[in-house]
Amino acid sequence: VDATDGSIPKCSLKYFPTLEELGYTAEQVKVAATHDSRGVMEFKGGETAALARVKDYIWDKDRLKIYFDTRNGMLGPDYSTKFSPWLAHGCLSPRYVARECRRYEGARVANKSTYWVVFELLWRDFWKFFAQKHGNSIFFLDGTLGHDAIMSGHANARRWGLDKRTLAAWKEGRTGFP
Repeated sequence: VDATDGSIPKCSLKYFPTLEELGYTAEQVKVAATHDSRGVMEFKGGETAALARVKDYIWDKDRLKIYFDTRNGMLGPDYSTKFSPWLAHGCLSPRYVARECRRYEGARVANKSTYWVVFELLWRDFWKFFAQKHGNSIFFLDGTLGHDAIMSGHANARRWGLDKRTLAAWKEGRTGFP
């Protein structure tokens, strides 16, 4: 069936349901449409917003040169790139970000910070592909090696202790480590 001809009412190719139609109350819709001031910045979806963020962070505010020193800060929009939501939803290409970093290096400065953004993009992709390859086994107690490899003494095998006292200390924050 060619759904674009209008023969199917409210077809997904022409129609996007409202939050109310999805079962949300008017109050929930209002909350969803309101920026939460506790957030570090307002994230708007889509490629246009993603490209604007890249331009703002790298070129307008010139924050790329100090990324390495500020990347683990949690407060404010400019302590790290904050590209993650757009990367995760496919609105921003990691190749585009890497290309902008290389362009920045040619125009302004190449340093540990410019290297580190690209390096972290590579790690991001590595772990995404690793998870794709291994699926749910990354969450298993025996990990991606599996029980048989652990029991046969695989070089990377780690046996987990299930001492109830140690587990309780961990749960209660009494491990002796800060």
